[in-house]
Amino acid sequence: MVLAVLVTGIAADQLVKRWALQNLADGQTYEILPFLSLSLAFNPGAAFGIGAEAGAWFAIGILVILLALSGWIVFKLGRGDTLTSILLLTVVAAGGWGNMVDRMTRADNGPLSGTVVDYFATEGFAIFNLADVFAVVGMTLWAITYVRANRDNAPPPSHA
Repeated sequence: MVLAVLVTGIAADQLVKRWALQNLADGQTYEILPFLSLSLAFNPGAAFGIGAEAGAWFAIGILVILLALSGWIVFKLGRGDTLTSILLLTVVAAGGWGNMVDRMTRADNGPLSGTVVDYFATEGFAIFNLADVFAVVGMTLWAITYVRANRDNAPPPSHA
């Protein structure tokens, strides 16, 4: 199931990016909601363009983090951790790997130099993609479940 979530997440991200490249390449913008539209952009960095100047070194750092996260997921599987926790981390990994596919396959200036395809534009805030949604929502939900699980398993406070 974990592999299915990972592969489905990456495939969904890449399919939507392919659609964006085909349908938004002419500069066309489609309003979805008053604060959200579809508009094509290419991001050489991370959120808000952070790390864009670092080039491939930035992508290598992200690659190391993704490999560590993937290893942690495999470790958690072997340890028998809760499936919810593992699947939420897998959603995060799917987002990261979806963007890494862009960095690898869109590289014109050497390995890992590719830009990430973004298309969800918010008025005056950010432009992002489905992989980013997976990473942010997956991590947020994982953090909530982690805090709740630890709160429920924590020993009662001592009253001295």
